[in-house]
Amino acid sequence: MRIFQQIFFRNFAHLLSVVFFAASFFVFSIKNSYAAIDVGVGRERTCDSNGGVEGMTFAPFTSDDKDTQFDLSNPQCLGLIVGEYAAVKAAIAFMNKVCGTGSAIPRVQPSLIQDGIDFLKASYKATADQKCGLAVAATLAPEAAFVGTIGGIYAFANDAYNNTELCGSNWMTANPSSYDISSPNYKKTVQDAVNGYARDGDTEKLNESNKTYREWYYGGVEVEDDSCEDVTQPMVNGAYPKQKYYMQGTAPGNFNCKKYDVVALRAGGEHIGAEKAPALKAAYECCQKKSTQYIFLHSRRTDETVFCKAGDFCSLAINPGVAKVTYSTKSLDNGSIICAQSYDFCPYNFTVGGGSEYCDYYQDGIWDSSAGRWTMISQQDIDAGNCKSKSEIRNSDCSYNNKANKCRNYCQYLTHCTVANSLRYQYKSELGSPYFSSACIDFVGDSLNQSSYGGDVVINSQKHFSAPIAQCVKESLENVFYNVAGHSRCLNVNEYPDSDGNCLSGSYAKIGNFVYQKGNAVKTDDTGLGVSFFTTLQNTLQTIVKTVLIMSVMFYGMNILVGKADIREKKDILMYLLKIGLVLYFATGDAWQSTFFKGVYNASSEFSRMVFKIDAQATEKQRDGCQFGMISVTKTLEDGSTAVEEESSGRIYPEGKEYLALWDTLDCKIMRYLGYGPEATSANIASIILAGYFSFAGY
Repeated sequence: MRIFQQIFFRNFAHLLSVVFFAASFFVFSIKNSYAAIDVGVGRERTCDSNGGVEGMTFAPFTSDDKDTQFDLSNPQCLGLIVGEYAAVKAAIAFMNKVCGTGSAIPRVQPSLIQDGIDFLKASYKATADQKCGLAVAATLAPEAAFVGTIGGIYAFANDAYNNTELCGSNWMTANPSSYDISSPNYKKTVQDAVNGYARDGDTEKLNESNKTYREWYYGGVEVEDDSCEDVTQPMVNGAYPKQKYYMQGTAPGNFNCKKYDVVALRAGGEHIGAEKAPALKAAYECCQKKSTQYIFLHSRRTDETVFCKAGDFCSLAINPGVAKVTYSTKSLDNGSIICAQSYDFCPYNFTVGGGSEYCDYYQDGIWDSSAGRWTMISQQDIDAGNCKSKSEIRNSDCSYNNKANKCRNYCQYLTHCTVANSLRYQYKSELGSPYFSSACIDFVGDSLNQSSYGGDVVINSQKHFSAPIAQCVKESLENVFYNVAGHSRCLNVNEYPDSDGNCLSGSYAKIGNFVYQKGNAVKTDDTGLGVSFFTTLQNTLQTIVKTVLIMSVMFYGMNILVGKADIREKKDILMYLLKIGLVLYFATGDAWQSTFFKGVYNASSEFSRMVFKIDAQATEKQRDGCQFGMISVTKTLEDGSTAVEEESSGRIYPEGKEYLALWDTLDCKIMRYLGYGPEATSANIASIILAGYFSFAGY
């Protein structure tokens, strides 16, 4: 034992210094590596046949140990390592030195699996070496003590894992047929109850005094907030009732904050006095704060609910009479998603509900276990309709099946997170001129190449770039020419207009006489008529142009009188009259603004439609999803010949916006090439680069 103590104290100081030096690097590297998907907090878990999520496992020192993770930024983890686990490390180092089965210097990073391997090697050698056997026996006591400690931690962690959920996570449940969270659960219970009230004529329960009716009406599990008052309801015992929210787990909750918005209420015709406005404003701000910055956790056993702010800690009672459990939260995707995980159970911390930020997409290929890689389906097989047993996401005829764009771990994907009420971050430009198109403001415009939270993709959503820029430039120039506003601005700075430029409140900002609404004239004259820069220039120069025309006619007539021009030359006279007519058309008329300019300005769009023909597969399910507007489809006729027909892709643009099809197709194709589509294909640039790297490296 004296040798053991010498080795321990000789290396313990070194162990502590390296631990603190490596802490930050180890934490970030383990969380951002692929290993973090297989092991530890947020690891990938399997979904059973009913859509249930795989539970936690306790298998220290074995290859099945998937839930153990030492986060050295967590003080509890560091205390456990410096305490009991350090004794295990020192004992194993001593055992390795005596038995010659491994390094005599303790490994700095926690490595239970490697410790188990060392122990098995030494145990095998101990059968023929007495000193090695004694060294192996010496490791049993610290290992047993450590296993007992983490076994107790695991028991509490597993209990909390099974009894903690997001508020409203039972509203919908996993659907194994569609590989998503789409089967009504508590929602069906509420719907059946309300249907029963209506069927039985129990009209007294069909009002907002009934909680079940409220949950059905507002769509979610009801949660009361002690810190926010509902000032729209009458006071009870000198206090306002609590605000009520309706949660759906990961999906955005219904907070109904607009009921406290003073500007919207006044715009709707409701009289809000000066004495009521401050209370409504405070209620609105409180509601907005909870809907955008908090995630709601619920204990199944104690029925307690706690509101956890993003980037902070909160405590939840899992068992009555027992200390509360601490949870930590973080934000993803520009703050539009808030996620939660436990903090007290190192090394068995977990994400709420066993959720994961990683979506293990079904692939457009088949896993080759012998080669240890994916064999992706070829374009030749797709064109030939030969996809049987060659792709996870295609049927035998190469049409997409229910697994396309779906996660293998659908039952856990982002189930520890909630989408904030503000949904995804939306770009809002600070461009000041009203002439700018709405596409310049929200960077979306009329593009149809979009994905959002409801479309099964959150983190890896498709992007658009070319289409908004093309629309921004084209329409902004048109707006300047026609003197009309390209976007709207609502009177309330917290309100944004819809895609058509309409403010829900009906109130628009004003700049002088200009009402900031899309389509309105920006500059007007004294009579209220719109006057653009070109109209002003035309009106200013009109007198000069008319004077010049009169003088031109006079000089032409004088030339005829003095014989310098031959009146019998009809060609010259007609050409002169044509010139006079063109000058009058452009200088004094306004039809050219809507006819000539529009024809010239849109010529490029018409030319692109003539040149850029989008060919697509005849069967819709065989297409890659990058078809917009009208497309060309080659069809086989009854006589065996083929004919090219033009048909709708199902995504049709508003009138005059058809030119965006070219840009949307370009964006979509590039994003698929970069791997942002619903599946990875053999054309994925990342796969090509990775394959090239391994080829260069000699693997």
